[in-house]
Amino acid sequence: MATTPLSSTDPSLLEVHLLGGSKGESIVIKLPDDQWGVVDCYTDAISEPDKNPTVQFLRSRDVKKLLFVCLTHAHDDHFLGMVKLIEEFKPAEFWRFGCLAPPHLQKLMQYNLLRAKEATGAKKAELTRSSKEFFDVLKIAERGRKDKSILPNPLSSLKTLYPLPRDSAKGFKIECLAPSGVQVARYQEAILDCIGPDEKIAKELKHSDHNEVSVVLKITYGDTVVILGGDLEKAGWEEVVREYGEDNLKALAVKVSHHGSENGYCADLWKHFTVGGKTIAMIAPQHRHKLPRPAGLDDISKFANQIVATCKPKLDWKPASVVREPLPESRMILRTHLAAMKLADDTPCGQCSFKFDNMGNVVDGELIEPAVVLHGEGTKAPTASIA
Repeated sequence: MATTPLSSTDPSLLEVHLLGGSKGESIVIKLPDDQWGVVDCYTDAISEPDKNPTVQFLRSRDVKKLLFVCLTHAHDDHFLGMVKLIEEFKPAEFWRFGCLAPPHLQKLMQYNLLRAKEATGAKKAELTRSSKEFFDVLKIAERGRKDKSILPNPLSSLKTLYPLPRDSAKGFKIECLAPSGVQVARYQEAILDCIGPDEKIAKELKHSDHNEVSVVLKITYGDTVVILGGDLEKAGWEEVVREYGEDNLKALAVKVSHHGSENGYCADLWKHFTVGGKTIAMIAPQHRHKLPRPAGLDDISKFANQIVATCKPKLDWKPASVVREPLPESRMILRTHLAAMKLADDTPCGQCSFKFDNMGNVVDGELIEPAVVLHGEGTKAPTASIA
């Protein structure tokens, strides 16, 4: 099959571009109807769009407006920089995690502000910046709802997001697989319990509380399925398997949940994902928590045909199944308009890009350094088929 350079756009293909450095991640999607969407966003320079990798990428493709922006959950490595992204590309829809009623959102905002107020030093500055960005994202979405410029769409499982039923002839769809009603109810309870009657923090929200209501999206284009796992953890995936059915999770490509953590999947999940050993796993590493770890990579490599990452993981040791060398120069295609794409702290932002047709094929693949192949063939363009 002839391949088309990823620098040019074929309207009939589905494109998935995972961007990430050593902390956050963003996924840029070109749909087969030539519309664009973004799932999550991260930059250290939230007030400088020129240093926002997601903004840079969209500008490089001459994108003027987005169909949607999706916020998977309330961790700042998934939303820093989203305000400027929304302001510049004016999405028609804003999708966000969980069907949280105003009381829950207000409690969550109050909790974040109290944490920032009680912190000191660098932690205080970090939490203050994070809280402001999160609130500003929600305020922009609410303002857009009022002036009808943005359609807000709180997400829950088993929901078709796009296109509407009357447009089913488009031949593809985006569904929400998570969070489930069970996970949302637990999250709501945790939020209400975190502030006491004295309006002070009574109970800390756990890191996993936010991850358990992370959005998971499934894109189906004919025989091609791509699953974007957000940061959903084990209990959430168990709900997905229970609600959606293991036979409906087979995918040609998976954006691995929670930076490749062993908590980012449940028993047999990768067996459900895999189609004849052809599945591609895409990971955005998180260096602060040393994710992915060798154990997680080994688990995934038993089922995935190929594992690619936006940068080299901060591994303590090298398991036999994991290749840590970068792609040879023949496959490391560098485009001049993205060559300077870096995070504000000068950490390079890698890119893993794939183009899919509707027959279960990867038409072309491309890695932009410091992206690496961790498992599978790295000397030629990734190819796979589930037809």
